[in-house]
Amino acid sequence: MTSDDTVAAKPVIWAISAWRAGDHAQVAALATALERAFGWRAEFKPPFDRRQDPGNSGYAAPWPDAVIGVGRGGLRLASWIKEQSGGHTRIIVLGRVEGSMDICDLVVTTAQYGLPDNANLIRLTLPFTPEIPPADEAQGVWRTQFGTLPRPLIGVLVGGPSSPLIFGKPEGERLTADLARLAGLTGGSLLIATGRRTPPEVASLLAHLAGSSPDRHRFLPFPPEGFQRPEDNPYPAILGMADRFVVTADSVSMLADAALTGRPISLFDLPVEPEKTTFKERLRRRRRRRFATGRRKDVIDHMYDWAVRRGHARPARHVPTLIAWLIRSGAFSGDPVKAQCLAGRLVAERETVLRRVRGLLAGFAIQAPPAASPTAASTGGTGGGTAGGTVFGERC
Repeated sequence: MTSDDTVAAKPVIWAISAWRAGDHAQVAALATALERAFGWRAEFKPPFDRRQDPGNSGYAAPWPDAVIGVGRGGLRLASWIKEQSGGHTRIIVLGRVEGSMDICDLVVTTAQYGLPDNANLIRLTLPFTPEIPPADEAQGVWRTQFGTLPRPLIGVLVGGPSSPLIFGKPEGERLTADLARLAGLTGGSLLIATGRRTPPEVASLLAHLAGSSPDRHRFLPFPPEGFQRPEDNPYPAILGMADRFVVTADSVSMLADAALTGRPISLFDLPVEPEKTTFKERLRRRRRRRFATGRRKDVIDHMYDWAVRRGHARPARHVPTLIAWLIRSGAFSGDPVKAQCLAGRLVAERETVLRRVRGLLAGFAIQAPPAASPTAASTGGTGGGTAGGTVFGERC
């Protein structure tokens, strides 16, 4: 670009859609945030199968200025696009990285992926998920229904089994008992929302609990075919109206959604599958435990980090590591003060991500007011996200 072109030009950004709903929500959330902050609208592209040849994908010049991708397919396609553009295209990856981390211009990740600190990495406390407007018109019907129920309103966000976390009938029975006890102690109402992965036997137990007090509780299952209209989905209204939350530990995205509200969260923990005993798994397990407990890195940790940065080793996704890290901070203790602290930190981290993306695309026109300066994040090598095992509660 010439200096004259920078006056009015906006960057061309491609957002590679993802197969998984949670992954795609992160891509969409970042794209929406960039448009709100800078007026940069991303063009969404179809999901890409990592087993395909990018050369046969149908993409051709002119190449974009940036690509947002998630997962192995998104990164493979983005890497090919950058190569075709002669290195001009900037790669922004969400989640994990396959291969050398240096191919990416920005990696926005969380602790569950086990990536090491790096100059191009921002480690968020929780994933970059969509912000739901508190007064969304689609919530109107649900707000009317929920508004007459006894307070406090307790939003119960239920996921399902997700390796290595186990979520079957025994866990459903324990969850149901815990919810009944909580409702009895508070005198409040349960707004129980299930998801795509919720096992039928767990859903049945929760439906029975809600049916035991129809004047107070509501069971709001996720339909197999999905919601036909936005106003059919009670989830945004639950986020907007609940006074506190109970969230199952399998869904990091639901935890992020609830945390952004700034209201107290209680975590329903889940058991973990037995771990493998191979040398590689023992090495991964050792590194995860040291990270989750905040221990200083030793020589073995640094060697493994070196291998990951260069693509010679790949940490396995492990949600329990993130959960243990957050539990140690007291984030999900139900403390209102810590809940507000967590929400503030998530907002600050999002602003840090936006600043870093703007820095990658310096020289392009800004069509909207830039994001406000963060209040609780720095812009060091990790871009203001948490790093090196630091727990957010230690900084609040």
